[in-house]
Amino acid sequence: MEEVRTIILALMLIISNGVTILLYLKNKKATEELYLQNKQKEKIKDLHDKLFQIQSISINNPYLEDKKFIDTWIDFKKKYHNNYEKLTKNEKDIYLRYEQYCEMIFNLISNAYNINCLHDEIEFKSWARSHREWWESPLEEHTNRDTYGNELSDIIDKWIK
Repeated sequence: MEEVRTIILALMLIISNGVTILLYLKNKKATEELYLQNKQKEKIKDLHDKLFQIQSISINNPYLEDKKFIDTWIDFKKKYHNNYEKLTKNEKDIYLRYEQYCEMIFNLISNAYNINCLHDEIEFKSWARSHREWWESPLEEHTNRDTYGNELSDIIDKWIK
């Protein structure tokens, strides 16, 4: 009788510890999933904040989204590399602002790509197409592919073709 009692106590101890471990692992998994969800939400909020910054810049400098201005990028780039001293300070300021503006746009696309939300809320494809000249011909050759990597660069290249 004593042996049966010992066996029952041992089984109860094993079951109790097993349930405790199972609940611990389940809670740990739920906590990790919640943490990852919060991280994803933070990254998406960060994307929205960066989008708002870019929109603010374009509202304050509407020429940055003006097709006629954008179409002059290649001419500026040629002057920048061949006749830099002949450029006015105003030209340098405007076009270098555009250079940084485009970098911000494509950095935003890169960040969205890295958190797998490229196609969710922002029309990245049409935005990339608007700034195609800059993408295909950045101020410093090859910097876009070097910066954003082959996979994302290939996606953007497909968008703008």
